[in-house]
Amino acid sequence: MFLAAAAMVFAGCSKDSDETPEAASELSVSPASIFPVAVGNSYTVAVTSDLAWLVAVNAEAAGWCTLSNAGAVGNGTIIVHVADNTTQDTRVATITVTAGTQTKQVAVMQAAATPVLEVDKTTIGAPGGAAAYPVFVTSNLTWTATVSSAATSWCTLANAGATGNGTVTVNVTINSGEAVRNATVTIVAGALQKTVTLQQAKSANTPPNAASVNTWSYGDQTWSDAIHIPACAGGDFSSSTDTPQCRSYTEGENTWYYYNFPYVETNADVMCPVPWRVPTQQDFATLVESTTRENIVAVWGYGGQASASGVTLQTTNGAYWSATPTANPTYVYRLWYSNTEHFNPTANAGRENGQQVRCVK
Repeated sequence: MFLAAAAMVFAGCSKDSDETPEAASELSVSPASIFPVAVGNSYTVAVTSDLAWLVAVNAEAAGWCTLSNAGAVGNGTIIVHVADNTTQDTRVATITVTAGTQTKQVAVMQAAATPVLEVDKTTIGAPGGAAAYPVFVTSNLTWTATVSSAATSWCTLANAGATGNGTVTVNVTINSGEAVRNATVTIVAGALQKTVTLQQAKSANTPPNAASVNTWSYGDQTWSDAIHIPACAGGDFSSSTDTPQCRSYTEGENTWYYYNFPYVETNADVMCPVPWRVPTQQDFATLVESTTRENIVAVWGYGGQASASGVTLQTTNGAYWSATPTANPTYVYRLWYSNTEHFNPTANAGRENGQQVRCVK
């Protein structure tokens, strides 16, 4: 009996030893981590497996981390495409490879963008007249611009902040004082800072003895019909080509002075003696609110339209330059009116047109 029992045990052991254990399935990835810089690029991940496998990226990162070859049977590769990181935050994605019941993960950690703040100019040399100076800002941050407190009465900003690239416009009024004026525009983005220094010359006066012939008051404004400048006296438009700021023609007792852009832009403070100035579009708008077209027609008449060939007197409409350019820099706002119904302070014309100038104070 003992021998029989031993034989049975031996037989059982022999049977177990003849069986081969089932091999485990294989799945591995290399590398297990990717550390991209902020600039976009593509990276390769090797997958080793004896099974069919699939790969996916977490939904939160799908907008900037995408995959090529998202599955295979057996060994293969995954191409990981990472877009530019323009933010100031490190961002993370998780790539998951699944084969049967096994999973492996690849961590992607992309560096934040390097902070950038640049300006296209660091100094502005301004003549004495009112003007606007654009400063283009290049940045991948949120930035703000401010003016030195001592200059805020005459130097102001438009579009003084943005996220990313943008333009801040530095506006200055006419410098009627006797001294040069200085302002500092400071642009700050995070820990970065840029400074633009502006120096404005004092306003240049017109030649000595400049005087107006007639003046009219409308509301708080006083307007002049013409500015007589002895240094510019005599001659008509066509004979004054060497001194375009003096181009003029005489109509009765009045001498009308014309100047074509860019002369309004560069000589606005020269054409009208202090305290007179070339009107802005807003000055014309205020005039329209203060009086009527009929009154302007009666006292201002229609004047003339200047061209390279001379001056043409108008009989049905009048037009007067402002010193305010439109959004299209080749055009400028003007006051335009007719003998019937129009009285428009928002009309505009190309800078090449020669039109009358009335000074205001």
